[in-house]
Amino acid sequence: MMMTMFKEDDYSKKIKDLAEEIENLKKTSPELNYIDCTVEICEKYNIELETVKKILPKTIKEKIEADALDLNLLKYKIGKLI
Repeated sequence: MMMTMFKEDDYSKKIKDLAEEIENLKKTSPELNYIDCTVEICEKYNIELETVKKILPKTIKEKIEADALDLNLLKYKIGKLI
């Protein structure tokens, strides 16, 4: 039973580390957007994009959505305050 808790804690840490890596890549490579950074990190760790979208924190998802909106990749429009 103790092993299961360790695995869950380890899993949570990996998710947090993944988000931090995306943020760090964005800081060190400002020419990349959050979509590019996420794809790059997923390729680095051989993670499927469908899997990562379920585990990313809301803040990163919102930044990806904003990038997609700027690139006209969304089928819907989000109300923006100007």
